[in-house]
Amino acid sequence: MANPFLSIHARALNGGYHGVLAALFSSPEYKERTEFAGQSKLQDLTRTQLNLLERVALDPRFLDRSRALLGRGVVHLELFGVSNPTPLFELDRGSELLQQLRAAVDKNASSAMFRAAQRVLKWREPRRASRGRNREDVLVGRLREQLTWPDRTVWTQSPDLATKMHENCIAQLRTRRETIRALRHERLHALSRAATPGVSSWTQLLEDISIDVFQPREDSALALA
Repeated sequence: MANPFLSIHARALNGGYHGVLAALFSSPEYKERTEFAGQSKLQDLTRTQLNLLERVALDPRFLDRSRALLGRGVVHLELFGVSNPTPLFELDRGSELLQQLRAAVDKNASSAMFRAAQRVLKWREPRRASRGRNREDVLVGRLREQLTWPDRTVWTQSPDLATKMHENCIAQLRTRRETIRALRHERLHALSRAATPGVSSWTQLLEDISIDVFQPREDSALALA
């Protein structure tokens, strides 16, 4: 995966930002720090992970693996619904930075957004999806039984009326099925948003992290007030 922060830098160089943000994102210092190549490399990598853990749930499917890697000093966190913008890196097992990450992972794994991620995954399970389709069929079937369908007499005596009645029944069934699916989609979307409360868009996430993590040092003229 290419370094996504460099797209922010390139956009700033091309006039995509104005004012203080343009100065921050287009600066050589920002480019150096987002390439994680300077003296503050490990601090910046760790701060980026800590920032992400406040905004996005860890992926429940890979939590145990992430923790196991942390136990060996390897930082490779799988996030729910969002790519991790930093590369894998290693920290000394006794370092304070690693301890901060472990505590942040534990906090994330017990958070409401993590529980939301777990619920989304359950909804996406094939068995759960199958039950959802079955329930949809049951609800639509109940409506079908409640509707007044044209009988043979109506078809014989008034074909036009029978056709309209039949079309109306079909339309109601279609509407009910679409409504059920829309409600399911809305619920899944709400749960997904609850699992990623700090993400409105990929670009906005990178910008927010950049402001929180990669601001120039206090003695720099580019430092934000």
